[in-house]
Amino acid sequence: MFTLSRLIGAATLAVLTFTTVSAADKPDLNVVMAGSASGTFNSFNKVLVSDLEKFYNITKVPGGSEIKGNKIFQQTDSNPVYVMTKTGYQNARSAVEGNGDFHPGVSAGNMVLAISYYKTICMAAGKDIESIFTKGSSLKIGLTEGITPSNKYVANLNRIVGSNHIMVPYKSSGKSATGVITGDIDAVLLNEAKALKILKGGQLTCKYTQNPAGGNGFKPLTTRINDDWFGWTYRHLLLGHVKHVSNAFAKTLYTRIQAIMSDPKSNTSMKLKKNGWYGEVMSQEDMFKTYEQAYDNTTNLLK
Repeated sequence: MFTLSRLIGAATLAVLTFTTVSAADKPDLNVVMAGSASGTFNSFNKVLVSDLEKFYNITKVPGGSEIKGNKIFQQTDSNPVYVMTKTGYQNARSAVEGNGDFHPGVSAGNMVLAISYYKTICMAAGKDIESIFTKGSSLKIGLTEGITPSNKYVANLNRIVGSNHIMVPYKSSGKSATGVITGDIDAVLLNEAKALKILKGGQLTCKYTQNPAGGNGFKPLTTRINDDWFGWTYRHLLLGHVKHVSNAFAKTLYTRIQAIMSDPKSNTSMKLKKNGWYGEVMSQEDMFKTYEQAYDNTTNLLK
């Protein structure tokens, strides 16, 4: 991974971050809002757009969802266009299902943003999370990863702990969080963005994260589980892509986004912190390598 100074230099960073392009000189950029209208993805997309509007004439294109939004991106055959998706996950899922790529033609040169986020283990407020790691315990654990991956998580936990936990599938993080708060389930592997929001209300207790470095006030799960299964450190990776642009356009957009994410006072940087997400300042080549790792890990989870 590269530091921002190595990527573009301090002088260039200052110019790109603080110099506003005049309206007449702003290039056009269509941004597909690939998420639900009130969801976490689009709340971030809106903030990123607000920071990029200093440099681009942006048209926001409603996407409706990650799946629908990516279809719009793929079907756009002219004009510069941007979209953010969980590309590695979605391409791996599509391949395992025997379908074509969700996002075909992934290339380092067209990647302009990378964000990582993780999940954390939570229980209802007042419950002891350590009970999950008690030999012989039998708890209902909610997961939203899909049937096969979710079963793998619980099976591996039972293998290590000697427990008899039961997997309960959910379709969304919101519903799984409600399930643990109401007592329908005993524990949940929850998106940290959702966990951080609910923690403020005092309804949850959360302790261990899939982030191997820890963060957001949570301890790394690997410090509690002495096991090298890759699922304990699974990273959810968001990638921003552009097409119908020149190499110079893509490079400039990439550089500006890196600068915006690295500025602690930017709207985007503050939104990342609020979500518990991690803006990855790295080269485009490293973005592609990270994409490949996400693809491989997801494939292993789904098979």
